[in-house]
Amino acid sequence: MVYATDPGWLPEEPERVAMLFSSLSPWMAQVDAHAFCIPGAVRAAVFIRAGYVLDRRRAAWFGYWESTGDRAAEELIMAEVRRWARAAGAQLLVGPIDFSTVLHCRALLSAEPGAMPFVGEPWNPLCYGPSWQAMGFEPFVSWVSIVLDRDDIAALVADKARIREQLTARGYAFEPFDPAVWTQRTDELFKLANAVFADNVAFMPISRSEFEHYMIPGLAATVDPGRSVLALGPDGDVAGILLTYPHYAPLCRGAGAIPVSSLRFEDHAAAAPPAMVIKTGGAMPVHRRIGLAQATVSVAAERALNAGVEQLFVSTMRADNQSRLLFPRYRCERWYGIFASPL
Repeated sequence: MVYATDPGWLPEEPERVAMLFSSLSPWMAQVDAHAFCIPGAVRAAVFIRAGYVLDRRRAAWFGYWESTGDRAAEELIMAEVRRWARAAGAQLLVGPIDFSTVLHCRALLSAEPGAMPFVGEPWNPLCYGPSWQAMGFEPFVSWVSIVLDRDDIAALVADKARIREQLTARGYAFEPFDPAVWTQRTDELFKLANAVFADNVAFMPISRSEFEHYMIPGLAATVDPGRSVLALGPDGDVAGILLTYPHYAPLCRGAGAIPVSSLRFEDHAAAAPPAMVIKTGGAMPVHRRIGLAQATVSVAAERALNAGVEQLFVSTMRADNQSRLLFPRYRCERWYGIFASPL
């Protein structure tokens, strides 16, 4: 109902949502949660996790928010969310976050005219942010994604070439992300994942079980191994990664749409348009502040150019993150946010 006239919407998968809220879900095992709904108007879920503190206050978070714009219904549901969170001991309410920041979080705040989302991008009516603010929430943290065309990609490669050459001379290597890496270097990748995501606001540590049984299968199935980058340090250790994906989203809409959970690189990449999405990247702390991010981005961009990519989506950087400075030029920006309210 909310997205009936939105050509960009990637359909939600009810079976997957039901699984996440079931006893089979590793995420559900870590939280207390409650869902609220006024049929045909508003829905929301609220979560709390033992020991979860944000901004020095015990925090709960809301997610799975969808609304047709009925303000009275929104206020009623949010009042119930707040009441539940206070009863659970929370002093701060933030959102939107669906279970965990690793799964899905943030709300879309603005996008260029005619924008169409990539898989995993926050996508919602732009009225959500103002609606939450009208109910007492304030912007807490903002993020941005950028969109590059082919000329921008070429400029990026040229701009970072020297840094890449310097690191190569020091013994760093930039390899494709062979699928075998997931099993051969699981320990290193697990440590890297927590190190990378620890920089995110509202970070929730990733358990080894979550990493092995949820994150690895999902990433390994859809990542583009040839254009992704595995950065190795001079001693052969994992220094950093940059994961890239085909632009699967057009395959997930319209007649014959492929469910997002069914996407597989080997089955669907060839049918995707000539575009690439960068969504996950970072370096181990010992390898930071040497230009590794610039070098890995340069490698991925060069591989994209060589593969004929015409458009590059770079997702998602905090507004105060220096990563934005990696890109000398780009076409447009898309902004997202998480909101917060005291309880």
